[in-house]
Amino acid sequence: MKQMLKKNMNIITDVVLPIALAFIMFSLGLGLTTGDFTRILLKPKEFILGFFSQILILPIVALILVILWPIAPEIAIGVMIIAAAPGGATSNILTSFAKGDVALSISLTAIISLLSVITVPFIVINSLNLLGQQDKFTDVSLVSMAFNMFLIVTVLFHLSCLSLFHLDRQKCSKVQIQVDTEGDLFFINSEIIEEMIFSKVDSLIGKSYKDINIYLLEEFVNEHPNIKKAELYLTLDGTLSIDVKQREPLVRVIEGNKSYYLDEEMNHFALSDQYSARVLQVYWDEITESRIAILDPLIDLINSDKFLKAQITAITFDENNEIALYPRVGGHKIILGEAEDFRKKFEKLKVFYRYGLRKVGWDGYSMINLKYHNQIVCTKR
Repeated sequence: MKQMLKKNMNIITDVVLPIALAFIMFSLGLGLTTGDFTRILLKPKEFILGFFSQILILPIVALILVILWPIAPEIAIGVMIIAAAPGGATSNILTSFAKGDVALSISLTAIISLLSVITVPFIVINSLNLLGQQDKFTDVSLVSMAFNMFLIVTVLFHLSCLSLFHLDRQKCSKVQIQVDTEGDLFFINSEIIEEMIFSKVDSLIGKSYKDINIYLLEEFVNEHPNIKKAELYLTLDGTLSIDVKQREPLVRVIEGNKSYYLDEEMNHFALSDQYSARVLQVYWDEITESRIAILDPLIDLINSDKFLKAQITAITFDENNEIALYPRVGGHKIILGEAEDFRKKFEKLKVFYRYGLRKVGWDGYSMINLKYHNQIVCTKR
C-alpha cells in the first residue's frame, strides 16, 4: 500500500506537476504581447525597484533570517532556494487579484526568469558557503545547477514566446467597456470612454494586437479627472476589454466662485456635466493643508455615524478655521469652534437632540454652540 502511494506521488511530482507548470506558463503567455517586454522602458523606476528587491534584498533578508533562526541546514538551504527562485506565473496571478500592475509583473517575471540561469546558482552556492554547509552538499555544483536552470527557463520561455507569437497575430474584433457604478456613481459611461478611445485612434476593429498600443491608450484614459483607474487588456477571442473604476467623491467643496470634489485621498477633481453626487458640502475661501488635515478626520467621524451622516449636510470654515455645521432638519447652525475634541462635541450634540429639543422642537433654536467645555449654549429664534 505504501509503495503504491509512493509510486502515485512520484507520478504527480515527476509528471503531473511539470505538465501543469508548462500549461500555466503557456496560458500566461497567451495573455502577453510584445509590449509586455518593453514595459520596463516606460516604467524604469518601478522595474528597477522590483528587480533589486527580488534579486538582492529578498535573498539578503532570507540569509539573515536563517542565520539568526536555529533551523536545520536542509531547511535553511530550502529557504535560500525559495528566496533565489523567480516569481513565476503565481506572482502574476496574485498581482492580478490585488489589482496591481500586471504588465509590470509580467515584465519582471520574464527578465528575472531569464537571469535566474545565473542568479539562482550563484545565490545558492554562496549561501552554502556562508552557512558552512558546502561539505554536506558536495554533489551540488555551480555548472550543473546553471545548466539545469538553463533547460528549465529555456523551455518555459519558448512556450511563452510560442503563445506570444499566436496572440500577436490575433485581430481585434470588438471593444468591450465595463464601467464600475458601485456607490451609484455615474460620472462616466461607456459612450464617454469610447469617444476618448476613438479620439486617439482611427479604428481598432480589424487591427492586429501587435499594432495596438494598449499601454498608451490606458495612460490616456487614466488622464480623465473622473477616472480613478482604468485597465485595458486584450483577450484570446479578439476583444479589447476596458475596465473603468470611477473616482468616488467624499465631499463637494465650494470655494468662492469655483466648486470641485475631494475624494478619499483628499485629491480634488472637477465636477461633471453628466452627474452630480449627493455628498457633504464644504465651504471655505481657499484650500490649505491645515484645512485638509482638519477635514479628513471630521468627515470620517460624520460618515461613520449613521445619524450624523443623515443629519449633517454642510460644513463651513471661517478665516480662523473655526468650524460650523448645517443640519438637514431644524434649520439651525451648529458651532463646533476650533478643530479639537470632535468626538466629545458630537456626543454632546446627540444628547442635546435627544433631550433638549423635546419642549421647543427641532426648529426652536437658530444656533447650537458646542465650542465651550462641558456646556451647550443655544440661541432661540
